[in-house]
Amino acid sequence: MSAHRSIAQQYQWIMRRLSNLASGIIMGLLVTSAVVFITDCGSAPVKPNMLQLSPRATVIQFTMCLDTNNIDGALDYMAHPSGRLYVVLEKYEMRDEIARLQRVLGNATINKIGEVDRHEDHCTVMVEYNYYYHYNAFCIKIGDRWYITSFREDKPGSTQ
Repeated sequence: MSAHRSIAQQYQWIMRRLSNLASGIIMGLLVTSAVVFITDCGSAPVKPNMLQLSPRATVIQFTMCLDTNNIDGALDYMAHPSGRLYVVLEKYEMRDEIARLQRVLGNATINKIGEVDRHEDHCTVMVEYNYYYHYNAFCIKIGDRWYITSFREDKPGSTQ
């Protein structure tokens, strides 16, 4: 009788080990298949950015890119004052200036944001960060999206 118990116990022990092994293999397959899907996301079609449909939203998205140290993303929200988008070389030349701005405004909270002067195709957005930094973002509309053409600090006593 005790021989049957030991065989039964051995059988249960073997079945638990096989079950754990099968679970490990299935989990491994799931993890590796998820990695394949995650790395393949770069080829997915780019969805339009719905947050670029207003000047304030564009400035907020620009600030979020600065907060997350996404300089290239921040440059995607900028355009030339003449009304055209920047080419890659121009974006490359602007990286240092945007990186400096990122160091100044990194993780700053927006306390106040408002449109000072709005027209059909251009707008000035005033932004206050951390109750201290005041910036003016000059935005233009290209197509149906808004882009920042200039982002300057509004120093006390200055006239623009």
